[in-house]
Amino acid sequence: MNAETTPGVPHRRPHKDTGGPGGTARRSAPHARFLTMMGLVGYATLLAAVVLVVLAIGAAAGDHADAHWYGLSAAVVVVCAAALLGTSRYLSARRPGDTRIQQDPLQPEVTVEEEHRYEELYRDDPDR
Repeated sequence: MNAETTPGVPHRRPHKDTGGPGGTARRSAPHARFLTMMGLVGYATLLAAVVLVVLAIGAAAGDHADAHWYGLSAAVVVVCAAALLGTSRYLSARRPGDTRIQQDPLQPEVTVEEEHRYEELYRDDPDR
């Protein structure tokens, strides 16, 4: 028996994000892969910047002639990493709420009826 043929059990429509009850299909947001890749590259670049900062400090402590080049390259890489991370966050936040990368595809939106039912059951009402 399923919900369509069982009397008294309402038919549940598939949710737009999951593809159906129990389904795990995802609806990709436009440019979601690009923004995710941009953020991951930004974090990898930030890790490379940390390595370059450590090299610059070590080279400066050892009085190496190329210490200033390590420092300059570390500064450039930090600026690039900040630009990548900032741009990906900014572009992600500009998207509508239902197409953001952060939107959980397995957690459907709450309907008005569900919200009212929740408030009736679980909210303390002084008028009761």
